[in-house]
Amino acid sequence: MRKKKSKYVDFAALTDPIGTVFIGGTISDFLLPLYGVPTFEGILFWWGLFAFSCIPGTILGFFMLKVLKKAGITWQDFF
Repeated sequence: MRKKKSKYVDFAALTDPIGTVFIGGTISDFLLPLYGVPTFEGILFWWGLFAFSCIPGTILGFFMLKVLKKAGITWQDFF
């Protein structure tokens, strides 16, 4: 994304909940089912827990990237 759409690179941070909530929550229900067997209600429960913790962190991280960009700090400063 840096080469083709460098203006929108920061928005990639907002896609983190897709993998964390849906993939992580589903795997959690299969590894630790609430009612003995994986159920749709159990998956919704895990999705809710993962979303409750992931989405605020994603939003804070996105705003932190915006602040760093305004301060003139880029990923190239670390390499």
